[in-house]
Amino acid sequence: LKQAPRCWNKRFDNFMIGLGFRQSREDPCVYIRHTSAGKIIVVLYVDDGLVASTSQSEMDSFIEQLRSQFEIVSKELSYFLGLEISQCDDSIMVSQSAYIKRILARFNMEGCNPVLTPMEKLSAQGPGKVPDFPYRSAVGALLYVARGTRFDIAFSVSVLSRQLENPTDEDVVRVKRVFRYLAGTIDLKLVYRSNSKTKLLECYSDADFAGCPKTMRSTSGVVVGFAGAAVTWLSRRQELVADSTCEAEIVAANLGSKETIWISRLFKELTGLSALPILRIDNESAKRLTENPEFHFRTKHIQRKYLFIRDRIKKGMLAVEHIGTEHQLADVLTKPLACL
Repeated sequence: LKQAPRCWNKRFDNFMIGLGFRQSREDPCVYIRHTSAGKIIVVLYVDDGLVASTSQSEMDSFIEQLRSQFEIVSKELSYFLGLEISQCDDSIMVSQSAYIKRILARFNMEGCNPVLTPMEKLSAQGPGKVPDFPYRSAVGALLYVARGTRFDIAFSVSVLSRQLENPTDEDVVRVKRVFRYLAGTIDLKLVYRSNSKTKLLECYSDADFAGCPKTMRSTSGVVVGFAGAAVTWLSRRQELVADSTCEAEIVAANLGSKETIWISRLFKELTGLSALPILRIDNESAKRLTENPEFHFRTKHIQRKYLFIRDRIKKGMLAVEHIGTEHQLADVLTKPLACL
């Protein structure tokens, strides 16, 4: 039935509300319940679910109630939606090593020679012949990795995604280079530490300037970190042609502020986190423009929607700090970088 997914979700939602769970205001597929015994969080993705609790008895009780209404298979968390998850006393590690090995085999890249970077410097492309290669499928597979755990390939995959309709031999070479990079970095993982000194959300936003050879548009990069690792990230070509580095950075900072505000509200629901999130940018002019309407002659043309961030700073929803370029973590999301 066309409406079957909706009916399933509605039934599960009613079941959870009946057990005293509250649906998250920030993500309708996250359910939270607080009792005297502890806190329990349930995440639903279609018909796959993840349960976390501060009380083992609460978790066991919920699993039994769930089993009484639905046919389920439950086991200790180690793999969820292509993510490999392992837990220690003081950390949680997330990777996609197994998935990467599968896609390397799927696209005949198992025995490839690894490279140190996912992409070389961009240059304008002319028309070329259509290659005999499953380009769309390959980019889709890489996109799942880039969105799951590997923000270091997010920019490269974003660039490759622009050629889905008319890929050339050069595009295929670029796709294969990303596979070669993954082959050499297959064991990289995100590590979240409970003893991390940083107990606040830290967002980094950055932008290149006119980096797209075809359109001269800039690329925004945003990464938000917590407990020692990234929790969300974006690499997105901007909608407009910026006429200065300041304007490009403001567009990126605005995007970063939206992502930070959303994730901070979600974290407050899940963990009670109340510390003011910080957005870090490496352009002093852009940083000052987020706080005050300066440089009016040179910046008055910037669309109002890109100054959303200024209003949110005034309302105390986040703070902005200037950092040096050498500390800008979002740089990798804006352009191809050379290896260190």
